[in-house]
Amino acid sequence: QFLEGLGYETRGVSLVDKTPEAILQECALLILISPKLGFLPQEGDALRLLMKSPLPLLLAVDPPVSPTLVKALGAEGVVLTQKTVINQENLARKFPLTDIILQQFVPGELGRGLTKGVYLPEVQALELSTDTGTPSDPVWTPLLHTPPGDAFRLLGVEGEGRGPFQVALSAVRAGRPLRVLLGSGKGLLSRHVSFGDNQKLLLNSTRW
Repeated sequence: QFLEGLGYETRGVSLVDKTPEAILQECALLILISPKLGFLPQEGDALRLLMKSPLPLLLAVDPPVSPTLVKALGAEGVVLTQKTVINQENLARKFPLTDIILQQFVPGELGRGLTKGVYLPEVQALELSTDTGTPSDPVWTPLLHTPPGDAFRLLGVEGEGRGPFQVALSAVRAGRPLRVLLGSGKGLLSRHVSFGDNQKLLLNSTRW
């Protein structure tokens, strides 16, 4: 609704009813937020073809993540840890344990105008692997991360280091913007999208 209010035309897309070729012709941007169900084999094949195409993708995922997405992103060197980042200081302030507000951004178009902080409920840590054996395509880089320090750790994991933990990534192919990946989809849903600079991050991601 937020994007439609700004003049964007949005529509649901079925990876079963439409071929990847038809989606490429009809869509300027594919948005996939918090998929709740696993992908059918036909859907998984279509998604993999679309991820090899020049179609930009905004992807936000909550644990547990579909094995189809885990495998597709893993092939590009992205590891979905499915481990929740928590801010231990929130315990004393009586904020929800797994909700964090980030105010450190990578400079560039995606971080333009972000001054209030990005609110991410139940966000998972993301990692970039260097063990794929081939150069990453597309090229992924960090976008949002927790500040270094003892206040942030991974839920249920003892001795997991101090971070910083990556919670959002962006990717380019041949210098062209291609993907934005958030470790939490809840921050872009209607209940939370108005918090902090979440709307600006969503808008930046669609315009990038």
